[in-house]
Amino acid sequence: MREAMGKTERHGPGQYLAGHVKEALATDPRTYLLDVRVVIRDDRVFMVGSVEDAQQKRLAERVAREVVPEDMLLVNSLQIASYATPTQAEPL
Repeated sequence: MREAMGKTERHGPGQYLAGHVKEALATDPRTYLLDVRVVIRDDRVFMVGSVEDAQQKRLAERVAREVVPEDMLLVNSLQIASYATPTQAEPL
């Protein structure tokens, strides 16, 4: 029998927590983010992917924090996407 339980075990399997975070990011009207990966490692929850701007990154963290248990560390590794400006018109 196990002497101690990991934090993700106390909050259910990591895949369930990851699913809850992804669902919150996808359905919350503040974010509607579908392309964010959520990875659970021990007592850390990582958000990986890209967002449009710094505000969307902050909102994603706020939404995820509402789902992630307080005793777990939320790591916001979201990158702000950069799009190259075309130098000439694209022929059609």
